[in-house]
Amino acid sequence: MAAGKLRLGLANRLEIALDNGGAEHCFMSHAHTDHLFSANGRKLIASEETRVLAGSDVESAEKIQKIDGVKMRLAHAGHILGSSQLVIEDEGAGKKICYTGDFKLQKGITCAKGEMVECDELMIEGTYGSQGMNFPEREQVGIDLAEWVQKKSARANVLIGGYPLGKSQELVAILNKHAGIVPIVHQKIEEKCKLYEKLGVKLKRIAAESNEAEKLLPKGFVAIVPPQYANPGFASKIESIYNRETLTVSATGWSIAYRLHTDASFPLSDHADLGEIISYAKGSGAKKVWCCLGNEESLSAILRKCGIDAAPFNDEQSQLKLTNKTFTRRKKREAVIAPLSASLG
Repeated sequence: MAAGKLRLGLANRLEIALDNGGAEHCFMSHAHTDHLFSANGRKLIASEETRVLAGSDVESAEKIQKIDGVKMRLAHAGHILGSSQLVIEDEGAGKKICYTGDFKLQKGITCAKGEMVECDELMIEGTYGSQGMNFPEREQVGIDLAEWVQKKSARANVLIGGYPLGKSQELVAILNKHAGIVPIVHQKIEEKCKLYEKLGVKLKRIAAESNEAEKLLPKGFVAIVPPQYANPGFASKIESIYNRETLTVSATGWSIAYRLHTDASFPLSDHADLGEIISYAKGSGAKKVWCCLGNEESLSAILRKCGIDAAPFNDEQSQLKLTNKTFTRRKKREAVIAPLSASLG
């Protein structure tokens, strides 16, 4: 979920922009496109993995590890490889503040699980912060997906939709671990898999543009593709080319709430579900919880019913007090969506 223009004001009058380039000092929680920004001329707080995954502009940006009067550290967020929460101890205010960014507490295969940070004030994401958005146990979802694919791939091609960064690498790892399947991956996904391997995450897959893939495609295959290709129309084209039934799979938390136009769907999410959000808000011990990054109003109401002092942070509010400091938000920027070729390559 895009962060818009969040900024944290500290006691020494310094500001830290949260997942945007709106200040000299900036924090980038992870490398998804809706959280990226130009880091040129800015002092950047980010994990080493995020720097690599985000590209040369970010990787070469000036590093910042401490600010006068402020103690800060990064905590695992569990969203994708390198995703981090920002934990700040503002000595002037005498408060510990945590901004989660996108997070999940359940462990994945390709990244560490999110850390529950004890703090005085918590800014927590609410992508799935509405009633009914509770997922099954994550490992079991992965096992169910792998078993379904293994069974169906004996007679049909299978296209699994996954975002090129994060979700697709987790899908490769799930198929490797639970089904012994080495999938073909779209070229944009292969580019990110190479970066994961550079960072120490081993993934067995076949690049769609390789000679190995060319030989395998006519015989039947399992492929991981960007979500827009896991649909009946594209599957029909693949069927006509290879004269073999082709099935589609979606792997997203939204399958809990919506009927998706694929042959099968599994609630595999890189975000926390409602139960995890509530658990974190309680376990943090925060005296104040700010809800951001989606469903701010509904999540605040749910948390208040749980006895938590929670308030929404949304576009209708230009400022929110954080102790005697402020969060500021400007208009959301448009996400940059790169065009994709209409093929597996």
